[in-house]
Formats: sequence, structure tokens, C-alpha cells
Amino acid sequence: MALEIERRFLLKHVPDIKYDKELFIIQYYMKDGYRLRSQLDYDTDKTTYYQTFKKATDNPMVDEENDIEISRKEFDKLYKPKKVLKSIEKDRNVKFLDKDGLKFEIDNFQGGLVVVIAEIEIPTIEYDLVLPDYIQKVLLLEVTEHRQFKNYNLAG
Repeated sequence: MALEIERRFLLKHVPDIKYDKELFIIQYYMKDGYRLRSQLDYDTDKTTYYQTFKKATDNPMVDEENDIEISRKEFDKLYKPKKVLKSIEKDRNVKFLDKDGLKFEIDNFQGGLVVVIAEIEIPTIEYDLVLPDYIQKVLLLEVTEHRQFKNYNLAG
């Protein structure tokens, strides 16, 4: 599994800027330990499916992750309502940064959960991240160290 190094920020609301990509995501946390995700791209009207294996490490900034794109047929075979522990729905707004090919993914959670989280995968734990103005203006708190703000813990 690859290492995912990520920082997360709780925002007041979704920043009012032009985004590079807008998605609607449903994640299912399965009893067998993996996750299924359907991801609708609003621009192309195309849905992509993934099976993800994720394991927390001692560092809340780092997870072990294996994210595999699968077909709709494979998704339908793996998805069984009785095997779903919990799920989460969110609108994701993606903004690419000019520096180092990084991107902010800003998730606006649905289903009565009034939470907006901006997350960014960074190349190293020591990476010197400078928050863009559009994040700083709506920033409430960095929540990287708070596991209760991980998607799994926000899911119902």
C-alpha cells in the first residue's frame, strides 16, 4: 500500500472561487474492511468507481492507502446493502495549485451534516504548505490531528 500524507482544514463554508473540477461522491464503508466510492464528474456527466483499502497509522497525517479504479459491473458485484457499515455523500470542489502539482479538495458534506473540509495530499510530512488566500479567508481550524474529522468518522 502507498502512503497518503494529508492535511485537513475545517472551513466556515465552501470558498466562492472558480474550481477546476466539481464532483458528487458517495462513499460506502463495507463490513469487509474496504470502501467503495462512486464519483460523478459534473462537467462530463461521467461516473467513475473505486475500491479503496485504507489503514490508519500512528501519525494522524498519514494513512496507508490502495485506491483501485473498478468498473460499474465490479462495483455492483461488491456493493451489497447488508454489508454497508455506513456511508457518506459529499460535493467535492477541486482547485489545483500552481506549486508542486498539488490540489485542494474541498468537501461539502450532505445529509444534514453541515461540515466543510478542505484536504490536500502533500509529498512529505515536512512539506512547507502555504495556505492560499481563499482557504485562509474561511478557515476555522486545522483538523489534521483530530481523527473525528476523518471521512469514516463523519459518515453515518
